[in-house]
Amino acid sequence: MDSTANTHSENYSAYKLALVIPFYNEEKRIMVDSFAGFVINNKDILFVLVNDGSTDRTDEILQAIHSDTAGRNTEVVSLPKNTGKGNAIRAGMLKVLHYNIPFIAYIDGDLSTPFEEILRLYNYFSGTDTIAVLGSRLKKLDSNIKRSLFRHISGRIIATIIDSRFRIGCYDTQCSAKIFRRDPLQSVIQEPFYTRWFFDVELLLRLRKKMGPFKALEVPLNTWEHKPGSKINALSVFSITKELYTLFAKY
Repeated sequence: MDSTANTHSENYSAYKLALVIPFYNEEKRIMVDSFAGFVINNKDILFVLVNDGSTDRTDEILQAIHSDTAGRNTEVVSLPKNTGKGNAIRAGMLKVLHYNIPFIAYIDGDLSTPFEEILRLYNYFSGTDTIAVLGSRLKKLDSNIKRSLFRHISGRIIATIIDSRFRIGCYDTQCSAKIFRRDPLQSVIQEPFYTRWFFDVELLLRLRKKMGPFKALEVPLNTWEHKPGSKINALSVFSITKELYTLFAKY
């Protein structure tokens, strides 16, 4: 359910990109100043802030961001109950599909991927027929990727398991910095995702099933930083294992 209605006359054709950002109990981690500043300075991007059934002050803070920017290029979607990051992103995507904005992206609400990286990824669409541009946390000499050893090792194990089964060929399927062309996307997000952890993989598999092999670019991020308070930890291995089983069973 959408908690806000547009209070101004919106010209959606002016937006080059819709950026969907999910939040769940993030009241202590939302970087309000960073959001407000970037929103105000990037009026050709529609920011869709999705509150995924939070039980803290997250919704209040998102509404404040919307108010502080006079709602010029922000919308808040408030879900009545927690659905998981993937389906929260899906709810935001479904909303903006009706606006005919040509590209739809998503990142995490803690800004582990800085806004500037999304702008850089967006530029890779220029002059190409690429369907998707996917960020990758590939650590290089000239990059600033700050990731815990546990997350790096677990991520490589998961990526290897997934690629051995599905042959996606993606180095970092779980990086939450992705941009898609609107038209192919709309046909593959009508149904909810089956998993919380692997919705990115589900999205790529659905696109492949619908289109056959499709053109995508995987671009190493220049900057990514693991933020304190992440909901992924060593205890997550049990739910991740269960969801891998679900992923394999459904696809």
